[in-house]
Parts: sequence; C-alpha cells; structure tokens
Amino acid sequence: MLMVDHPPRDACRTREQLDLALAALALEQLVTVVFIGEGVYHCLPPDRRPDSDVSAGFGSLELYDVDRFLIEEDSLLERDLGREKLRFDLEPISRHALRDLIREQDLLL
Repeated sequence: MLMVDHPPRDACRTREQLDLALAALALEQLVTVVFIGEGVYHCLPPDRRPDSDVSAGFGSLELYDVDRFLIEEDSLLERDLGREKLRFDLEPISRHALRDLIREQDLLL
C-alpha cells in the first residue's frame, strides 16, 4: 500500500513515491494507492492543484494495473473538496475503514 499524504509542491517525494509504485508493479506486487491528508490535492485537475506537474504521474498509474485507488473521505471534507472535482476515478474510504485496511497490509510505503 502506498500512502500519499504530502502536498503536490513536494515534487521530490512525489517522484520517489511514483518510482516505488512502478518498482512494486514491475515485481508483480499488488499495489493500492491511498490519497490522504494533503495528498488529496494530487487528485485535482492541474488548474486547481497547487504547484507540481509531477502529480499527473499518479493518474498514469492506472495504465499499470494498480489494484485500487482510494481517497480518504474525511481528508476531502476537511479541505472542502467534493469527489466531483477529482481528475480520475477514486474509491472513497472512511478513516475507520482505512485503519482496518492498513492493519491487513504486508507492506506500507
């Protein structure tokens, strides 16, 4: 599971997370990407996203058989963002359900 919790302006960390996801996919691992906290800004269209063009890479992961894309609902609500404003299809997950899912994971990045 790859947790994206940093804002788009942190381009170096974004590139590192994309590289980790691609490496795991190359090794035929199941990868779930979760956007939480400031990380939800990566899911906005470029004209609504603060700073980085690197965020577009998360949307391209759809081409590489990522198991699931999740977005933590409370993070959206806390930032007054609706799911209709997001640029790619994400499965909403509650904070409670996310905690349960994290406990089931073998590896958390």
